[in-house]
Amino acid sequence: MGAVVGRRHVMQPTVNMFISSTYWSDVIGLRAALTTLREIRRRDVPAKVKETGRQLQTRITEAACMAGLAATCGGVVFHPQLRFQTEDPQQNSNLATLYIQEMAKRGCHGYASFYLNAAQDSADIDQTVAASQEIFEIMANGIQDNHIDDLLECELTEDSFQRLVR
Repeated sequence: MGAVVGRRHVMQPTVNMFISSTYWSDVIGLRAALTTLREIRRRDVPAKVKETGRQLQTRITEAACMAGLAATCGGVVFHPQLRFQTEDPQQNSNLATLYIQEMAKRGCHGYASFYLNAAQDSADIDQTVAASQEIFEIMANGIQDNHIDDLLECELTEDSFQRLVR
């Protein structure tokens, strides 16, 4: 949803313009937006998502440590990021791809960053952490035996923004 607004002297020229949008006369969209905002406030969604992010950051970092993998989950709590602590960019890419691949096999579809929402509950966090723990052990063994490449069954993940500017 958007709006074109400004001081009267700035907006005055728009009187002579045709301004439209796809749903400009649709009050259902406005009602849905207002209802969503009210529910976000009523359910205190920011606090819930923040707590989910904190739990993921702590528990995934602990899982990596327990597996002997040099990785941490950090960043902003609303969008935690898994970081592998290696100097080799190729190995970072391999590890991120392996994480995505193995998480998908365990029913957790996503990236090495976490997109949180208010519907996620403790069972979802438990599933994510348990799957991560298994994968971190696979990764630690792969690093130790120097065969991470052999564990990959798919193309390497790419940074979306890098892909767009090439």
